[in-house]
Amino acid sequence: MIRKSIAGILSLMLVFTIFPGFTSAENNLIVGNNVILANNGSAMYKVFVHSDADSMEQHAAEELVDYLTQVTGAPFQLTVDTAPPNDPVVLVGRNALTESLVPELTGNTLGDDGFIIRKINQNIIIAGSHSRGTMYGVSLKPARLSNCQRSLFWRTEECG
Repeated sequence: MIRKSIAGILSLMLVFTIFPGFTSAENNLIVGNNVILANNGSAMYKVFVHSDADSMEQHAAEELVDYLTQVTGAPFQLTVDTAPPNDPVVLVGRNALTESLVPELTGNTLGDDGFIIRKINQNIIIAGSHSRGTMYGVSLKPARLSNCQRSLFWRTEECG
């Protein structure tokens, strides 16, 4: 009983603050400044990694699923495919889709180990300039992102 209460409280606390003032009364996934990842033991998002992702990006996606499931008590699903499902997803890793949505991923804009966390439409992208950057982005756990701005860019020299 206590564990369920704690999981419920944590699921309410587990939010990304991505777009200030963005709301959607239509589906209640996005409330005010927050994106609700889990609610009352139900995962509201899936985690997606492209089937061509290397082992480090796949591991990063698995780590994120494990972490979200452990913290919220909600069973998060990992989808490994060539295209994400139509459901709201956390897109993990750099691929043609994430590069088309986030131009900063092309070239060397983010530096060697830089990463970006950005919300686009109903999806959240966590991707690095390289696989190691993606792992760093996933390692910045969602519970610690409550103060992040519209986008979060970290370059290696800033992480020093």
